Amino acid sequence: MDAEAKCFIYKFKEEHFEEYNSWFTDGELNQALGGVDDEWLNHILQNKEGIDYAVFQNDKMVGVLGILFPTAENPFYVLTNIAVRPELKKKGLGSIMLHELIQYEKKKARYWLCYVAVENRAAQHFFEKNNWTKDDEPEDGMYAFKLNI
Repeated sequence: MDAEAKCFIYKFKEEHFEEYNSWFTDGELNQALGGVDDEWLNHILQNKEGIDYAVFQNDKMVGVLGILFPTAENPFYVLTNIAVRPELKKKGLGSIMLHELIQYEKKKARYWLCYVAVENRAAQHFFEKNNWTKDDEPEDGMYAFKLNI
């Protein structure tokens, strides 16, 4: 898979679930996101406060991204999850997906937030590499990362 190929972002649909669920045999992904099940699927298919996207390259699902929409009280997007197909990890695809998502959703917020577990060093490095700023102190075992747009 070409990490430089254009990503196409679509609303996550029920037909994407079986393939996405198969990715959680990857221990690192399963530990970071905790797996998915029918309850997760029902939630994201009905969620009005955010959306999950399936990301495709060359007709192959290569990633999944979830966000919460900005509100009057919280005028920012929250990235809730980012997953790259396990065999495509560490090739720059996550950064491409993140950039495409921000461009795709660039409309009604001044910045983005993401919360990362203190023990998830790989995710912390990923967001730092992508120019997100980490809070100095974690809260409830999570670091907040922020990206101004």
